[in-house]
Amino acid sequence: MPSIKDYNVTSGDHIELVEGEIYSICSCGKSEKLPFCDGSHTEKAPDYKSIKVEIKRGGKAQIY
Repeated sequence: MPSIKDYNVTSGDHIELVEGEIYSICSCGKSEKLPFCDGSHTEKAPDYKSIKVEIKRGGKAQIY
């Protein structure tokens, strides 16, 4: 899984998603690395879990 430290994105940025990789998407809104999960939910929102997304076709994606 790509490391969360590799991402520092804001709305409008483009990132390269890797085919076959699994990414953790934040569902609580507390992550410092939105839209990716950085594990903040464990302390700030323990009822939430990240959403795992497997990339079926790699390529560039725009963050909204």
